[in-house]
Amino acid sequence: MHISPKIKLIWFALITSILSTIYVSCQKSTEDILTQEERTWLNNNHGKIEILFGYQEPPNAFHNNKNEYVGLLVDYQKEIEESIDYRFVFKEFKTWEGLMKYSKTSQNYVIIGCARTPKRETYLSFTNTIVKIPYVIISQKNRGITTMKSLIQKNVCTVSDYAVNDYIEHCYPEIRPIHFNNDLECIRAVSTGTCDAMLANQMYVTHILNEHAISNLLITGESGYINRLSVAVSKNDPILFAILDKIIDNIPTERKKELYDKWIHARPDKFSKKTWLTLLSILSILIAALTILWIWLLSLRKRVAKQTRIIRSNEENLR
Repeated sequence: MHISPKIKLIWFALITSILSTIYVSCQKSTEDILTQEERTWLNNNHGKIEILFGYQEPPNAFHNNKNEYVGLLVDYQKEIEESIDYRFVFKEFKTWEGLMKYSKTSQNYVIIGCARTPKRETYLSFTNTIVKIPYVIISQKNRGITTMKSLIQKNVCTVSDYAVNDYIEHCYPEIRPIHFNNDLECIRAVSTGTCDAMLANQMYVTHILNEHAISNLLITGESGYINRLSVAVSKNDPILFAILDKIIDNIPTERKKELYDKWIHARPDKFSKKTWLTLLSILSILIAALTILWIWLLSLRKRVAKQTRIIRSNEENLR
């Protein structure tokens, strides 16, 4: 069937517009934010840069029931890797204490979700904060432990080598915390009465209490400490730090909020930005296709009407 030049022009304009949008989107996603020196350094160290992870602290980082390592900080790792088209080598640690000991004696590694402290600044370089998490007091019900001062002369537990220990040492030297390997051990110690209370980040405690249905514990007070998590690297890796510092600064605030909401304020009916973009692309293609179909049908209708008039005219002439 013959299509008029006008319809071809409209069709061509619609297809060109869609392809241009896709091309611009791809160009933005593949734009290299690194300098030639930084890209060369990454290439020269391919397969040598480690991402230090492995510990269990949901929803920040943990193994799910499929034994997949997931979480808010793991999503940040993927965000970093995708932005520079690079993959780190996963190095697993059973405890945070083991991870921090390793970081003091090695280099060419990345720690995602590390709080800045004066002690750590002697051997680590920190990017800007990516996540802020308040620390809270957890104890059994009706124990009357609601403030930091009420923890004095109490058995208080924390995770070994966590930044909150530096906060306690500096602001509340009267409190001498008992150190455990992880937060879950602390929770069990408080739940069984071995310890009177614990200090932990609110995200993790809320997740664990709900996940394990621990009914005899609750958040009883604020600690006054905010855990500001950053990305950290060895001070011996200035180029690696420059790369990561640039990447973190280039992640839009909207994207950071999206990652946070996915794990902290997740709602089943909430679409991610990528989902909306995909739906918008599909909708644009459908609209373009329907517009072309409508124009074609309109043209066909006109052609049928024209042929009908010719047939009627011929009939009249025959009569």
